[in-house]
Amino acid sequence: MRIGFTIIGGNNWMGGHRYLKNLISTLTNNPEFNVTPILFIGDDLSEDQERLICEYPPESIYRDKSFNKMSSLNNYIESIIRGRLPHIECAFRSAKIDVFFEWAKFIGWNARIPILAWIPDLQHRRLPKLFSNLEWIKREIGFRLQARFGRTIMVSSESSKNDFIDLYQFANCRRITITKFATPTITENKIAQREELGKKYSLPENYFYLPNQFWKHKNHITIVESLRILKENGMCPYVICSGPTRDLKGNENYNFIMGMVKKYELNDNLIYLGVVPYTDLLGLMCSSIAVINPSLFEGWSTTVEEAKALGVPLILSDIKVHREQAPSALFFPAEDSQKAALSLSGKNINYKKYIFRNVIPESEKLRIFAKEFSHAAHIAMMNARKKII
Repeated sequence: MRIGFTIIGGNNWMGGHRYLKNLISTLTNNPEFNVTPILFIGDDLSEDQERLICEYPPESIYRDKSFNKMSSLNNYIESIIRGRLPHIECAFRSAKIDVFFEWAKFIGWNARIPILAWIPDLQHRRLPKLFSNLEWIKREIGFRLQARFGRTIMVSSESSKNDFIDLYQFANCRRITITKFATPTITENKIAQREELGKKYSLPENYFYLPNQFWKHKNHITIVESLRILKENGMCPYVICSGPTRDLKGNENYNFIMGMVKKYELNDNLIYLGVVPYTDLLGLMCSSIAVINPSLFEGWSTTVEEAKALGVPLILSDIKVHREQAPSALFFPAEDSQKAALSLSGKNINYKKYIFRNVIPESEKLRIFAKEFSHAAHIAMMNARKKII
């Protein structure tokens, strides 16, 4: 079974890039499931995109000019009005693709190929104020068309499946599959060492690590407020942040957060390192007291999955998907800065207690990931043949 992919994420969404990279690598390294991933790219990639493409197996890359500026407005309009993108389908036929893995790159409600549509989350319905009217409408139209016109929907958690069934009650439940992604096995040579990191970034001896991008729903604001509360009470924990600063509205949220840091005189307590290499990110996790994810909403967190794989304590916002993903974490209500402050205070807290204890070896988790994805793709093929609406 040959499955076609297009680029997911990049410098503005490293979680999406790592998800796709991990998925393609996992499928390639588990040939018993007979899935051959093919990544379709154009010849108009930016320098940053070309650099990221080098991280994929060369045999999985298929260049075709049909995929130049695939996310252009013209393609989106044609996929809605005409229902098809014939030039894209032609490229799939040339590469003998059996199933297309669709995410935000909608290829039409009348596409002539089995489609497995990944919906990472339904954030636009749960947190609509974070989207412009245009972005909200674009997402809503795409999801509704995917649900109505024969797509098999793949989500990453029970929480997301329940959300989808609740919000799109017309959707066919037989078309919704769950594939919980896993991170690749992390060997020691992939993790930067504490001594090296300390010199490179001038790290404090003890710190918490928050590696999320500065998107508004990632909720850095609650952590800033919790640091303010702790400082007012004579405590001085350190939180290290890393990740891109841009969201849908540019650097607006990052500038707001850093403005608050300055206002509360927390420059020494919240330290931003910028975008760090992946080996450094893993090393920063391992050397931290705990990894924090204060997010207001997630589909399935890459940050949490990586911390679990490394055996690092977790401090998480109390949202459904976090409870599902890491039930042994230390939780605080997502927008409660007082409770977040208590979680960071260290008072009577043994952080090692909040490590996720996984009895399944990482290699086996990856095999399960490949098996679940292969099963979802087979369902997409069968559903397309049956034309279940």
